[in-house]
Amino acid sequence: IGTYDVVLNTIDGQSKTVKLTITENKQSINGSDFSMHIGDKQPTVSDFKASATDKNGTPLDVMADFSKVDFKKLGTYDVVLNTIDGQSKTVKLTIKNNKHTGIDHNNNKDKSNTSPGKNLLTNNSKATLPSTGEQKTNLFYVVGTMLILLPFAIYVGLKKLRRNN
Repeated sequence: IGTYDVVLNTIDGQSKTVKLTITENKQSINGSDFSMHIGDKQPTVSDFKASATDKNGTPLDVMADFSKVDFKKLGTYDVVLNTIDGQSKTVKLTIKNNKHTGIDHNNNKDKSNTSPGKNLLTNNSKATLPSTGEQKTNLFYVVGTMLILLPFAIYVGLKKLRRNN
């Protein structure tokens, strides 16, 4: 790394001195292994904490190759992170059992349950359903009730108006 004088010579005796500057190659690609559960949304490069820079240190986009992954099966898969300038890094994607049911989808038995043949949902009387993010608000109930009662109120009002005429 530095600047050097380089002398260029021709066969007929001409010469010229030029400067040659050698800079640090800042090319890099980084990423980490990631774990998910069956049924989770497909991960993105940000889930793998992927980042890359070109030889000048300028950030590059990172793409992930999921072609070797079966998102419906438990296991550990290779995911290749790539950049447009040809860098690549292989990270691991581990797909675990569905976190909400406790059921192993290979043999449908709860591995933590000591009672044979029963899964977590039938063995636990206080089983809770997975959270879906759905929210119920009183506003929706009020608006719905108003929409149901509005035609009835209009009908009664028109009937009274006709009687008065």
